[in-house]
Amino acid sequence: MDEEMNFPNPVVRTDLPVKKPKWPKILIGLAAIGFLCLVFLPQILHTRIGKRLIRARLESRYNADVAIQDFSTSWFGGTTANQCWIKSGNGGTVGFNALKSEISLWKLLRDKYPLGNCTIDGLIVDYVLDTGDDAHRDSYEKITGALPRAAGAPTSDLAQLSGKITLTNSQFNLSRGKTDPNSLNVVFQNIRFTNVNGEFNIPALDQPWTYKLSGTPGITGLERDQTFESAGTLCLGEGSRLVPSKIAVDAAFTGQGVPTDMVPVLLPLISGEDARAAFGPTFDRLRLTLKGTGGLLKLEISEAASARCQAHLQPTINLNATPMTLAIVSKDPADNLIAAAIPPGPLRSAMANVNPFVMSALGGTAVLRIESLDIPLTKFWTIGTGKAELELHDVKLAVRSAGAGSNESPGLPMQLAEVTGDISAAPELQAMPLPFTMDNGVITLTPSTMAIGQAQVNFSGTGTVDGKLRMKLGVTSRALAAAVTELTADPLLQIPLLGTVDAPRLDFEASLRPLASEPARKVKEWFVTQLLALRSREAEESRRNEEKKVQEKLNGFLPESPAKP
Repeated sequence: MDEEMNFPNPVVRTDLPVKKPKWPKILIGLAAIGFLCLVFLPQILHTRIGKRLIRARLESRYNADVAIQDFSTSWFGGTTANQCWIKSGNGGTVGFNALKSEISLWKLLRDKYPLGNCTIDGLIVDYVLDTGDDAHRDSYEKITGALPRAAGAPTSDLAQLSGKITLTNSQFNLSRGKTDPNSLNVVFQNIRFTNVNGEFNIPALDQPWTYKLSGTPGITGLERDQTFESAGTLCLGEGSRLVPSKIAVDAAFTGQGVPTDMVPVLLPLISGEDARAAFGPTFDRLRLTLKGTGGLLKLEISEAASARCQAHLQPTINLNATPMTLAIVSKDPADNLIAAAIPPGPLRSAMANVNPFVMSALGGTAVLRIESLDIPLTKFWTIGTGKAELELHDVKLAVRSAGAGSNESPGLPMQLAEVTGDISAAPELQAMPLPFTMDNGVITLTPSTMAIGQAQVNFSGTGTVDGKLRMKLGVTSRALAAAVTELTADPLLQIPLLGTVDAPRLDFEASLRPLASEPARKVKEWFVTQLLALRSREAEESRRNEEKKVQEKLNGFLPESPAKP
């Protein structure tokens, strides 16, 4: 076949039908479906599928379990919801029984919340101020995953919230966690405000807005005879951002029967055990105001009264510092004063850094007058500075030894009794103020003298907030002066006080070194004689107590004598 042979072109037919592309119809159909879905989205959200979509969005956003019973909204305003609850991983709950507002779906989708006239019934907010973990996160940081704000970090955005909001039958639960050093479990201190009713009138959170609330404060939420009222004006920032230097507050709080557990929840400088022991279970009357602008807020605790406590404080809180700081400056000793029962826990140990004898106190009252204070509002408050005086009233001291076979040192009153010769079981501590200063964890005493039993004791030296003592006791005793006539100085002996607040130790050997040999020998013999007398007294008391216990058991077994006719 010839390779150059040419074939004719095929005939092009134009009479056959041409297939049109389908993609325009598909796009039109999808657009129509999308438009219909958009138009009827409020109705879709009202269905079971719609509520599942809402739940999925909220759960992914807040890393929490969400439950919604009923939800209804529209593009042009009006949104209601019933039984809506968000439960976080740490057990906290935020939600309500019923909400009715004027907000539109369009605003909701844009994270804007102009609620208009809004009523919320059965609102519950669980807020943890400190989760007790290493990061000490609060509920907001826990739910949103936000990191605690560091120094110099930019401030966060404020929610675009506005409206006239009415609350009924609401509850606010505040708690603060602390890790137990023994079990390593987190223990929470709680307080609840229940039966809360009130109103919020909010043009915007970065503009002045007002509130008024009333309800019942308590621990269990079942209290009914305790009440509180609070009202005021707040502004939280500027330009839709939380700006500490622009925060302004003018608010008041009054309450009756307010649990004293409120103190360790709001101010983590005292334990719950100490708060209840020092102040009693409740404040019979509590009145305070919070006022200030520019991030400097003056807290006026004009009355905090209970059967065990009277307090009046005027601290200033600086929100501009990171961390926040608390400062006190008194013009008069009564400006910042706390009088309360001596507590049994960590607060007693803190007092012992000023007066070590408080660890052996049998009841009594402590009065703290604060002249100045400047501390950070964190668990590291001890890096601050302060000047104050501590005075103990109606205190008797327990004079006890460490017990036979114990490696512990005897209590401080027992050791002092070896010097003074006062072997009474409960010597009285004179009510005298001990002035002191605190500077970054070191407490320095201004030299002061008080009577303990039949002796005069001069205090001086330092202690640290971790309980270490480096003090000196100057002791003057009539009995010691009569036994060792060579001692003529005033005080008779200067005895170093070492150890810790839990295990104080008087260094008797060091007190003898400045003395001549003969007076030193007599003083040493005096110490031994008094120690033997103290142990003899303890043995006699122990014997009488055992006899009393035996007699009580016998009385329980013996039949009662018949009544005489």
